[in-house]
Amino acid sequence: MKEFRIFLFLLTISLGVKGQQSEFFTEDNSFHQVYQQQKIKERKLYATDFKILFFNIKYLESIHHYDTLGNLIKVKKYLDRDKLDGWEVYFYYDNSHRLVYDEWYWLDDRKWDKKEYSYNQDGQVISVCKYHKQGSTPNYTLASCKTIFYVEGRIEKILQSNNDSETHAYFSLTDSTLSEFSSDGEIKAEYIKDLKIKYYSKEIIYNYKYNQSKQLVETITTDKHGNVLSKASFTYKNGLPFKNYYWDSSGKLNDLEKYKYKKYRKISVKKS
Repeated sequence: MKEFRIFLFLLTISLGVKGQQSEFFTEDNSFHQVYQQQKIKERKLYATDFKILFFNIKYLESIHHYDTLGNLIKVKKYLDRDKLDGWEVYFYYDNSHRLVYDEWYWLDDRKWDKKEYSYNQDGQVISVCKYHKQGSTPNYTLASCKTIFYVEGRIEKILQSNNDSETHAYFSLTDSTLSEFSSDGEIKAEYIKDLKIKYYSKEIIYNYKYNQSKQLVETITTDKHGNVLSKASFTYKNGLPFKNYYWDSSGKLNDLEKYKYKKYRKISVKKS
């Protein structure tokens, strides 16, 4: 599962701090046991925006649904406070809690995307293929594929589409740090013990810190000179996400997110 967590992070990089948190950690299924043990059925994320004049505007940002095994099975994400734009995601797993495929439905233009995942005997992702279709079209059309290669259990390179000579990314292990490079040799990210500790965009460096359970607790963005641009803090309660805080470069709190949970009633918790 650990290589899968890394690769999901590779696929869902966003240039916003809030995007970094939501795109990876809310869609990652490696913490399914926590949700199973606490019988979580639904999780709602409420955000409060402090940036609009003197008003503190609270709104529903997303809804996550879980099955009785703790698997994340559906997400509904809103882009705007009026809930007219956004998307829905449906997740499908095998008996080992590995993601087999997911389907994305875009509410505004009524289009579908689909990703299919395949694994090797060690449970590592070896390919991810993306498909598209219009809402009324019965069949998907293949858009692209990525193939992942490993050496001694570590990612060596990722190839794009069906052209084996088209390198999407490659990796280099030095001491305990696994570094990711783009095809032109630019460093993209760094990992330690299978956790991303840095991500490099053209102008911004993202720095990540984790707790002992490998959950993200802090993200700090800096420019190339080390000047802090923003900071985010992620807190947990009984292993579940609790509150998220977002500050700008001056230390002003811009956004606050809080989670609310609904539990299953009278279910027996099965061993994963």
